[in-house]
Amino acid sequence: MKFREYNISPMYVRNGLDYDSLDVGTLCLSPNINPWSERKPMNFGASSLAEREAYYPNISGFKINNSVLEYDKPTALNGYWLSDFSLYNHTARKPSNVVIEQNFFEDPTTNKGRDKNSLALTLLLPNTEVVKK
Repeated sequence: MKFREYNISPMYVRNGLDYDSLDVGTLCLSPNINPWSERKPMNFGASSLAEREAYYPNISGFKINNSVLEYDKPTALNGYWLSDFSLYNHTARKPSNVVIEQNFFEDPTTNKGRDKNSLALTLLLPNTEVVKK
């Protein structure tokens, strides 16, 4: 589910996250938030809507903790914002590298199952916009 840009209500977010609360702070800290969405509640160094919107293109919502990428949830210091769910994508997928190997045979009757040629493809799956930040 991708939340629309406007007319977001606590009930709309509650239903989208399938999380039983109408409290904005509780929703922003929900364990059901997909951290791979480009837009999501995250820890900003901003306390106004204009500042938050200006920061969004430059931050991913992750921090590095002991060499591990970790979702940087919002804190009470700068408040919890319902607008952080604007364009939130609950179905965003974690990017990963996938290697697919396929063996090709020239003639299965004469090759007796041995590989003639091999091809390996490396694919990068979506959501790369979060990682690019």
